[in-house]
Amino acid sequence: MAALVVRLSLGNLHALVPVALVYGTLTVLGLAAVPVNLDGQALIINGELRPDAPRPGLVVTGLAVAGVLLAAHLVMVAMVVVVMAGVLLGRPAPVGGAMRQALHGTGPIMILLTLACFVVGVLSFLLALTPVVTHPWLYVTLTATLLGVFTCWLLFTVPIVVLEGAGPFRALSRLRDLARYRWPQIFWHGMVPAVLAPLTLELVCIWATSRFAGIERSVAEAALGIITAVLTVVVQGAALAVVTLSPEYPLYVRLNVPSELEPRPMDLDAVAARLHSGTTPRRRRPGRAVSLAALVPLMLAAPGAMYGAYLHANPLSLPKVTIRNLPDAGFTYDLVSVNGNRAAVVVASDKYLSDAKIDVCKDAECGHASTLPYPYPGFGEPRSAALPDGTIALAQSIPSERAKRKMGSDNDRPVPMEIRLTRCTSERCPNDFRQSPVIAEGRNFPERPYFPAFDIMSAGRGIMAVVMFDATSSGSSGVRSQALQIVRCDDFDCQGPRLLVTDRVVAGYGPTREEKDRRVAIAEGARGRPVAVFENRATHAMTLVSCDDADCRQHVTRQLARPVPYARDTYLETEGVDVVVPPDDRPIIMHGDAATGNLQLLRCRTPDCAASDAVSVAGPYYTAEGDKWGPEWGLALGSDGLPLIATYEHDRGRAVLIACKNADCSRRGKVTLSDDLRIRGWNTLDDLQLKVDTKGRPYLLLSIRGPERWEARLLTCHEPKCGAA
Repeated sequence: MAALVVRLSLGNLHALVPVALVYGTLTVLGLAAVPVNLDGQALIINGELRPDAPRPGLVVTGLAVAGVLLAAHLVMVAMVVVVMAGVLLGRPAPVGGAMRQALHGTGPIMILLTLACFVVGVLSFLLALTPVVTHPWLYVTLTATLLGVFTCWLLFTVPIVVLEGAGPFRALSRLRDLARYRWPQIFWHGMVPAVLAPLTLELVCIWATSRFAGIERSVAEAALGIITAVLTVVVQGAALAVVTLSPEYPLYVRLNVPSELEPRPMDLDAVAARLHSGTTPRRRRPGRAVSLAALVPLMLAAPGAMYGAYLHANPLSLPKVTIRNLPDAGFTYDLVSVNGNRAAVVVASDKYLSDAKIDVCKDAECGHASTLPYPYPGFGEPRSAALPDGTIALAQSIPSERAKRKMGSDNDRPVPMEIRLTRCTSERCPNDFRQSPVIAEGRNFPERPYFPAFDIMSAGRGIMAVVMFDATSSGSSGVRSQALQIVRCDDFDCQGPRLLVTDRVVAGYGPTREEKDRRVAIAEGARGRPVAVFENRATHAMTLVSCDDADCRQHVTRQLARPVPYARDTYLETEGVDVVVPPDDRPIIMHGDAATGNLQLLRCRTPDCAASDAVSVAGPYYTAEGDKWGPEWGLALGSDGLPLIATYEHDRGRAVLIACKNADCSRRGKVTLSDDLRIRGWNTLDDLQLKVDTKGRPYLLLSIRGPERWEARLLTCHEPKCGAA
């Protein structure tokens, strides 16, 4: 019987013509209707159109389009059933007559479709109320089984309606009669071709489209999707005609059933007469048939071509973003922009292990990346900076006397620490950090955080760094003083580092993640002058050190934010501090407010920050459970010299970019850059970093903690400011 279904399908491919025309037309109309309801609240991710949020108008439109396509699918199946039945009974029916006979059964078919959708919806809802919903795979399996059974049941009522002229409830009764004593036959020869064959075609399409990327993949998916739908109609129609017209009842013969319960197959003579009376022979028009056949490839290609043209033209100026999942996600990350036109991600797998790597993107969208291992010594978080010659500078803190002390000892003696610097090209990294030059030296007491905080950046033909070493121990007070050092190297190899500034600052410690210690940052102002900012993690008081020239012959130290008393119940963990210096040479500082949860931007009124203005640009953020969460963010300057701020909305699990329209960010625009990034319901974002290339296109790196592992995602925008208005 399966072989008969295949022969029927291949021998009657002329039935594809109306199916392709109807499917192509409806798909084009559906694709045209969806953008009308987007209202600009959507984005293009990896070449695929995705709504920002399920808005009511879009949901209604999507359901309406899906309903129309499903109804048209059943009518097309009914038409193919009539064609195949005519072939099997020796009375071939023309496609036009078969279509008219199928349209006569539209009413009962629509009633059955509505009934099936209602029953499946109610049963799925009731299933969701049971403990099964706590086991996702079991719930999905049961729901898929339920959907498959009702799909098979709905499909088998279609030939009864069009071949016997039955109403919806009469069709259900006749289905029971036809299926009696041959459930295995119906399952094997009916459900397999009608349900499993389309699923197999869909898997083949998924495999075929996986070889494409971006908009090309979306076009391929649309084209192969409609081809799969058309072939599915033909296969399902042939399978349903063969099974329902078959007079064989194997189980009835074997079970010796009483005569009053004998099967009631279809009356083939009545079906044949109905086919004959329901179709009117017409004179064939070869030219018309050829014209219609020529339309088939056009209609099959039209939806994909239209979708691809829309994505390329982007008439609504939707944000275009490429999201890449980084393989072998690690424990700490650092993001740099290599040569100003592509990203590189420094990944350390664990703070106590030695395997680490750098993923260097080969193009602007990071479609492909090369991986470089580097000798991570396993002490704290590495910091990196892209250099003008295309190399990457890596700085790392290392104990000077690691062999003489045990990590985490309670001994009060300080541990000598070093900051060493190495460089990696796009092909290789040095084998040992300890052979690299030392750019700063100091000491740290064996308390939390154990490792010194530091930051580095490219500065002309050299490198600048700011480092926080301990000056005194905190003891029982939780407060210690630290030495803030600003160091400059006049070349990329950093063989002769110069200590420009040493300032003593007060550093208390609230809750902090020592592997994510970003309480100090450095930037370069006009004439190459260093500007460093430090945040007290206990009080959130910020200290700024501003030099007057590149050699820092004079510098000013100022406190920018008043201390906030530490309260364990209301204190929110924040992401530290960052600083950028726009072309007007007035620094801009970003930090999170641990008391309110707001994201604060401070703009200095003068280069030495004698006065400043503060504005809350985002937050506070809340989880889906209503818990307040400290903001995660990234700060960079756009190509126009105005601040760009990346942040993360915990309640929606989405990355957001805020584009300031003026220097103090009192006017700003916002754009969503991703769909839901949460991992199986987990919503812990460990880190967020932002960089901008020379064309003003932002890169975002997000490190997300899942139930079993960390995952990192790199978001690359295709336009400056990601299209933020």
